[in-house]
Amino acid sequence: MGIGSAIKKEKEDFKYLYKGIENEVVRERIRASGEWYIEHAIKYKRKFYIFSIIGIVAPLLITVINSTGGATEGTCLFNIRVVTAICSVLASFSSTFLAISKCKEKWTIYRNAVEQIKNALTLYAIEKGDENKRLERLVERTESIMQEEHDRWNTIVKERKEADGVRSTQRKENEREEQDGE
Repeated sequence: MGIGSAIKKEKEDFKYLYKGIENEVVRERIRASGEWYIEHAIKYKRKFYIFSIIGIVAPLLITVINSTGGATEGTCLFNIRVVTAICSVLASFSSTFLAISKCKEKWTIYRNAVEQIKNALTLYAIEKGDENKRLERLVERTESIMQEEHDRWNTIVKERKEADGVRSTQRKENEREEQDGE
């Protein structure tokens, strides 16, 4: 199943949960938010798996290629070195990409938001009572879920900026020490 069909299938399943909401504004808000979380959860899940597999397979290939040895001269030795270098670059890039992009963290945050919204929609569907009160509780639940997710991102961005500030300060201190030593 390709990424497009996985997204389409989950969006269809999600539609079943929100289609009974009569208020058009609320229904559209939940549809748009839920679909956005679904798309991004699946996208980051795929990226996480692809780059994790590359990060595992590339070093294994290097080990196999270097263990088998075989070639000690000429074109074959050159080809082994090129393949080893390419695999090393791929392994390094994939681990760096995963660390910087935080694919797993994004995937789990988005997936968690989708599942919580689905939960809120299910509770809305089975609740009894006044429609306006049910709708109000649904809006409170879903907006709270989205606010929590937004707050998590603010925390991540703040931590990243603080870490960048520390690295920048350390870099400046190192440059001053180098200048003082000259």
